[in-house]
Amino acid sequence: MAQKKCSSCGKWNDKSSLTCGSCGELLDIRKKEQARLKKLGKLPVQQEESALFEIKPEYPIWRKIILSILRPIYVLFMIIAGFFVWLAAWVSA
Repeated sequence: MAQKKCSSCGKWNDKSSLTCGSCGELLDIRKKEQARLKKLGKLPVQQEESALFEIKPEYPIWRKIILSILRPIYVLFMIIAGFFVWLAAWVSA
């Protein structure tokens, strides 16, 4: 069974546990740092990875339909535009 040593008190804990059984300190360094930054109010803002025309479940049905129609049109437009950019670069070289 794998164990992890607490950085505060030095006691050995099960690797699957999140906190030390002796002192209650967080064992994962990244989570400990996030908790410290959250306490200070300096938690970095994480940017959401945006999908292409992301369709969220809370959108009304009319918006979902419009986005599901526009998504393939946008992809096709970007493919054609990319081809013309490649063609212009190829011709000029």
